[in-house]
Amino acid sequence: MNELVSLLKEFEENPNASDLHLGGGKPPKIRYNSNLKIMRDEIIDKEKIKEFIHQIIGLRFDKDEVDKKMKELKELGQIDLSIELPGNNRSRVNIAKSLGTYAIVMRKIPQIIPSVETLGFQPSHLELLKKNVALKEGIILITGQTGSGKSTTLAALLNHVNKTYDKNIVTIEDPVEFIFDEEGATSFIQKEVGPDTKDFASGLRAALREDPDIIMIGEIRDEETAMKAMEAAQTGHIVLATLHTNSAADTVSRVLGMFPESKEGQIREILASTLKVVLSQKLAPRITSGRILVYELMLNNQPISNLIASGNYSNIQRTMLAGREEGMITMENNLAHLVKEQIITPQIALEYANLKKDLERKIEIENDSNMNTLVGGKLV
Repeated sequence: MNELVSLLKEFEENPNASDLHLGGGKPPKIRYNSNLKIMRDEIIDKEKIKEFIHQIIGLRFDKDEVDKKMKELKELGQIDLSIELPGNNRSRVNIAKSLGTYAIVMRKIPQIIPSVETLGFQPSHLELLKKNVALKEGIILITGQTGSGKSTTLAALLNHVNKTYDKNIVTIEDPVEFIFDEEGATSFIQKEVGPDTKDFASGLRAALREDPDIIMIGEIRDEETAMKAMEAAQTGHIVLATLHTNSAADTVSRVLGMFPESKEGQIREILASTLKVVLSQKLAPRITSGRILVYELMLNNQPISNLIASGNYSNIQRTMLAGREEGMITMENNLAHLVKEQIITPQIALEYANLKKDLERKIEIENDSNMNTLVGGKLV
């Protein structure tokens, strides 16, 4: 146990480290500002990694639950959980089979929930997010790949509600990450898939009987959860949830793709009427150091709603550009702005763009006045 505690403490106490990688037959590795580096030279043998897994699960559960989790790992090939690190910070943990041994990946969860004002949103976009999270009903989807900061944005928005309004907030997570300290009359009911509820859909069904104002779903993964989320939004609740998609158009397509074709027309109508916001985000390296939030913000105005109801998703991007005065922004416009402000390089912008050709044109236009052009992703 001392060896594991030593590794966890070193990880926890390094302010620039976001992730810890432990694998059988490999040295421990740590991620600094998007770059993976070897943490120590010694190799963790395959038997030692099994001991680490028992110890890590034991930090979260009693013996009976440890045995259940080990059985789940053997049957499913992977498990997720959250644990307290030695210094009382929290970490999200994934344990998975890998080439006859196991791999452990741990992500640090900040002890203090960041203020939504510090995340990097432009002021007008931040005000729109605050306005929508305070509505009486509707769905707000926060999307992006693993490591894009979705959980942090969700937590910051919920903590804004916690400090500003008196609401009953129910979260359903896998695993629970941030722990909220209730302020005023605000109440939190936090459920973890596994210990507290069978799955997201079951947790959502139960949440509707718990007098919620806001329901947060860690991830929409299937048809039943998506349907329950829309039903909750139709019956006087704000629903916040995440999806692993890169753009607003992809998000709409992904939700509808969870349903059979026979239901598509009906579901399009429901989504068109319940969806409020899609925020798609990424974390890109700055020119100086660290990372910056880049994002796409879609508001479900009447033209967007009409596109969703008709199934014409290919025109969502164009309609977002037309909705700029309402507060919408595409990923490419956001990236072009950060290049103009010399916060990120053109090369990084192109790497993080959804529509690279579109971004190339935007950067070329912006730099014409400086007699610069973009060739092969480089300014010359």
